Amino acid sequence: MTLEWFVKNTAVVLGLILSLIIGPDDCSGFYQPEYQNRGITNFLDAAVPGPGFYYATYLFNFESHDLRVKSESAPGDFEISSTVSMHQFVYISKKKVLGGYCGGEIIQPFITAHLDNNGAREDDQGLGDTFFAVFLQSDEKKISAGNLSLPLYWRFLVGMWGPTGEYDHEKSLNVGNNLYTFESYLSTTIFPLPKWSVSSRLMYHVHTENHNFGPEKDDLRPGDLFNVNVASSYEIIPGVRAGGVMTYWNQTSDDEINGSDIRGRERALSFGPGAVITRFLEKWNACLMVDALFDTHVRNRPEGAIYQARLIVAF
Repeated sequence: MTLEWFVKNTAVVLGLILSLIIGPDDCSGFYQPEYQNRGITNFLDAAVPGPGFYYATYLFNFESHDLRVKSESAPGDFEISSTVSMHQFVYISKKKVLGGYCGGEIIQPFITAHLDNNGAREDDQGLGDTFFAVFLQSDEKKISAGNLSLPLYWRFLVGMWGPTGEYDHEKSLNVGNNLYTFESYLSTTIFPLPKWSVSSRLMYHVHTENHNFGPEKDDLRPGDLFNVNVASSYEIIPGVRAGGVMTYWNQTSDDEINGSDIRGRERALSFGPGAVITRFLEKWNACLMVDALFDTHVRNRPEGAIYQARLIVAF
């Protein structure tokens, strides 16, 4: 496997599992968990070297001191911080269906989280929910743009987050969600120039019910979620790419508690810088990605910042 192939690889990455349950006076009883990929996969997303085994490990941190109700800061003191270590195992076979290699993956996060809501403090840590998925991954395609023939990659995935994480209905902070989340996405990466890449990922998430929500053991079904990640990078020196990331996060339907709609759909727009580094990592077939995202235009969820580092190794 060549370095040029590997620098284009981004394994299918998903981040933080975090369920916040703050109370009925805070507009909604559930905050869409960060694991649904609020900008976590970005650079070179669909550009994968080809069949083989891949391992990725991630260190991800989210911190917020501002809870938004509608688009305004909620009164009182609020703080949430969470750190996630994730392990992802990916296999891409040599079998092709509909023009893409068949593949599968498993992701397991370990989460440490802290919540302070008007002096009510709570901490939790443990294994989060587990992700299982199958996908089709293309090899390099060519699309015509005038006199140019541009390299294009794509991936289509369907998967499920299972309720394997620790959950206690009497706690305000949990690392597991006690429900299933079905996820699908289409990601693409194109190279307008040999050193310039543009990637996108369109995602949709549908949740089942949590039948043991809160002290009263209510039935909660979180609303559906659509989000899109876009990233662009340029190779500034051999083995180092720099660029920017944007993510848009939008809840498309209301939460439901015991069959009644709860108004308070989430929305967030986030931007930030990042880099892809393979310099000095060639002999390990490794790739290091780092980036930061800063929230803006947030509605009905915590507004904060995301920092992460990802190390991907091809075997």
